[in-house]
Amino acid sequence: MNISPKWVELLAAHGHETVHWSNIGAPGASDATIMDWARDHDHVVITSDLDFGEILAITNGALPSVIQLRDGRNNPATMLPLVLNALAKSADALVKGALVTIDQHKNRLKMLPLRQSI
Repeated sequence: MNISPKWVELLAAHGHETVHWSNIGAPGASDATIMDWARDHDHVVITSDLDFGEILAITNGALPSVIQLRDGRNNPATMLPLVLNALAKSADALVKGALVTIDQHKNRLKMLPLRQSI
């Protein structure tokens, strides 16, 4: 709910199946509900809400993958090339379970679960 629905059209134009939460769930749904839906339907969560990364860390979740947009404006026109680049470079990791953080300067990828057992 915290990113523009324009992302659906922009990503679909580049061959990525997308859906905005506002079209499938309640506006007041909890982050956990969104994460459960994404995991159960093999979707990646794209968000600017850092809570999703925290949920992965706290629960030691292996899925769903999450892409965090760290640019405060989250302008699709500005961020689209960065997101497309990250999707291309991280495709295999996103299928397996990853947290990808994107900002104007770099992308960071962490495989899930975030806390690896020793």
